[in-house]
Amino acid sequence: MGLSEAQYKKIIDHYDRLRTEHHREELRRLKEVCEKIPGFEDLSHGSASASGETFRRRLSGDSQGKDKGELHDTLLKLREQKEKLLCENGFPKNYLDPILSCPDCRDTGFIGDEPCHCFTELSERFLQDSSNLRILLKTENFEHLSYDYYKGKDLEWFQKAVERSKSFISDFSADYRNLLFFGTVGTGKTFLTCCIAGELIKQGFSVSYYEASEFFDMLYHNAVNKSGAGTEEGIFPDCDLLVLDDLGSEVHSQFSSSRLFDLLNLRFLRRRPMIISTNLDLPGLQERYSNRIFSRIFSQFEAIELSGGDIRILRLQKRFKNTERNA
Repeated sequence: MGLSEAQYKKIIDHYDRLRTEHHREELRRLKEVCEKIPGFEDLSHGSASASGETFRRRLSGDSQGKDKGELHDTLLKLREQKEKLLCENGFPKNYLDPILSCPDCRDTGFIGDEPCHCFTELSERFLQDSSNLRILLKTENFEHLSYDYYKGKDLEWFQKAVERSKSFISDFSADYRNLLFFGTVGTGKTFLTCCIAGELIKQGFSVSYYEASEFFDMLYHNAVNKSGAGTEEGIFPDCDLLVLDDLGSEVHSQFSSSRLFDLLNLRFLRRRPMIISTNLDLPGLQERYSNRIFSRIFSQFEAIELSGGDIRILRLQKRFKNTERNA
């Protein structure tokens, strides 16, 4: 799925605006130079005339031998004269060169039929924005992965969780899977969820991330106002991966339970992966939600348990100790 049609159009519009802005600046610079340097406008017309003649001959196939060399020499001499005049009047010699944000694709977004690296980077930015994860992904990614706060069984479980997370990423296109991260507060559930989401966004997949309380509030608001966006049912966000973080933190109600079941059912029928994280253990999930919801989660999700101390507190303690040591 990746970019939506609207997102793709925004990126193409971005390149159109970029080329228009650069062209306006090029014209402004040329006008500035022609006003400040006597005779420069005549040189520009001479360059344009020679370039046009070269192009005409190429089209007609008669730009050969001596004539071709003479045209090339004429263009080179005119360019050297213009560069000299620019430098003598305080301008950089490349002041009138085409302005390009990306010289590789010349601000088109494509090299031949293939997306340019700048198009890929822009797509990733759009996907990050739509995922609600842009800020989190700056720190919650595999580059910041650390095993320093785990020991014994906790370390073993976390290492296995990392392996299964990376497997989920590598198999994402070919294998339909869902993940359930559960365990005590601050043990890395959201961190690994963000790591997965960030890597999939880099690969061009669309991700929607919601905290459970925010998600069900949004659904309730849409229901009250009879609005909604995303799927054809107009209820849930449509995306390659849906992340529901901190399940169990939402206000428990018949509405939230009903919507959760509908969500699980719809994603399952469409074979669209989900990741759920929760501070509840499996008995706690079963107690909080109906048996049919627990059955769906238990049968359709790979359960990954994490344990240990709250890493956020452990980091603060470590920072405090380092500050005392350096005082």
